[in-house]
Amino acid sequence: SGNVLPTLLAAFAELGPDARIAYGPDTYMGRNLRRLLGSLADELTDDEIRASLDARHDRASLRDAAERLDVFEQGHCAVHHHFGGGVARRVAEEYAARPEDTYVTAHLEVPGDMFELALRAKRDGRGAVGSTSDILNFIVAETRRRGRAGRARGAAPLRFILGTEAGMAAAV
Repeated sequence: SGNVLPTLLAAFAELGPDARIAYGPDTYMGRNLRRLLGSLADELTDDEIRASLDARHDRASLRDAAERLDVFEQGHCAVHHHFGGGVARRVAEEYAARPEDTYVTAHLEVPGDMFELALRAKRDGRGAVGSTSDILNFIVAETRRRGRAGRARGAAPLRFILGTEAGMAAAV
């Protein structure tokens, strides 16, 4: 999953403005990629997109790519499927109880409700979406950043909600 966004962006740039890409077999990842492309187009400037994602893209081309990404709707990972509405509701309730020290992360492959929670948290600087390494890098960076400041103030421990595989579904 760490290479999927750069691969899609390269394919859209190289195939041209009329090409459509069929994404499968993971329905959740495909839907979430479309959502992520739109979110990045809304959040980043053209210069930020060119510098951090792909020099051949801008806000308009990300929105266009989201429209031209066809998702196979009959496939999902059985492990990631467990992160549906019930889990997302529980995470939302727990996150709402302690938003000042709770971070929400999610793989691209989780169902949309969980992905949306993490995407909103990401927009607020309190979460990450992406691959396992993206999530791990975020957790390490936030732990270092907030951990030092928090220890100095005697703050509550940080909590990270991990929307990944069943074996990693935990608040740490």
